Amino acid sequence: MKRIQAGRREGEMTQITSYSMDAFIDDARKTFAGSDDARVQAYSIAKYMEKLLQVPNLLDGILEIPESGTAVVSIHHDEEYGHPAPGFWLMCNAQTQTDAAVRARPHDHGAAWVVYGVYSGAIQQTTWRWAFHDPDRSVPHLDESGQWIQKTGEVAFFMPGVIHAQKNVFDRPSVVIRLEGQKLDGVIRHSYDLQTESATVVG
Repeated sequence: MKRIQAGRREGEMTQITSYSMDAFIDDARKTFAGSDDARVQAYSIAKYMEKLLQVPNLLDGILEIPESGTAVVSIHHDEEYGHPAPGFWLMCNAQTQTDAAVRARPHDHGAAWVVYGVYSGAIQQTTWRWAFHDPDRSVPHLDESGQWIQKTGEVAFFMPGVIHAQKNVFDRPSVVIRLEGQKLDGVIRHSYDLQTESATVVG
């Protein structure tokens, strides 16, 4: 196992030392308590995530990078707050150089939403949507609707039902902190096959 270089930042990043993981969790809980609107929840927590990503050495003692593959660490699973039901989950994962070209299969998050914050490295995010093509509008197709590189310190969130996939794009590890509005293990959602344009229920 190789220890993560936590807190390493691109030159333009500003570091914040007065914020913490516990403070972020507290802010997330207050956000859930203050609004039932998924858009308000996701947007507000994304702003707190931006602040969290600027904390140096944030993941010391929490996350180590494996020699190969992906490491996933649970940070906090809340039993009181979440969307659409209690159970929001905060976690982090590291993807190594050997996984640089691997992209998660396109998927949605069902009735939940998810916030992704890149702590180090960069990931490529791609989104799709169902569309009906002219002139025959009887069959839906999966059309790519967006693609961008999410860099160190940047945050993206995906609302319920949005189809997306992500992958590491550099030859160095990417480290991502993720908050799921509800832990996806308990949410019915879909995985998508772009070749057959089919959707399979998971969860």
